[in-house]
Amino acid sequence: KSDNISQEILNSDNAIKKLGGKIKEIKEVSIPGTDIIRKIVIIDKIEPTKIRYPRKAGKPGKDPIK
Repeated sequence: KSDNISQEILNSDNAIKKLGGKIKEIKEVSIPGTDIIRKIVIIDKIEPTKIRYPRKAGKPGKDPIK
């Protein structure tokens, strides 16, 4: 990810939890040979994913996890 990811993390926190994850760490990395900085979000799997996931094609776009 680039730029400020705080809002995106807030928006995805519930979906991460529903899928059995937990944010472990956010790392900043630089792209060698450039001034570009990116962020990597590391998520630990702490619970099994519920049986209803993954969903059929098209369903995530029509009804995203909230």
